Amino acid sequence: MKDYELSQAGELAGASVQCPANPPQRILVVDDDSDLRLLYAEVLARPGYRVDAAEDGVAGWRRSG
Repeated sequence: MKDYELSQAGELAGASVQCPANPPQRILVVDDDSDLRLLYAEVLARPGYRVDAAEDGVAGWRRSG
């Protein structure tokens, strides 16, 4: 299974827009269940977080660096 990233900007359509002076905070979601990973990422993107997602700890470690 491949890593999942919501979008190039890390946001969903309809997510709140961040002011350039306040860049979005990043959150890494790691879960082996793809449905839960997508749900968590969608919910966290709504308030404007930049969300990266990975399927396991190894993929998450690669994304965090």
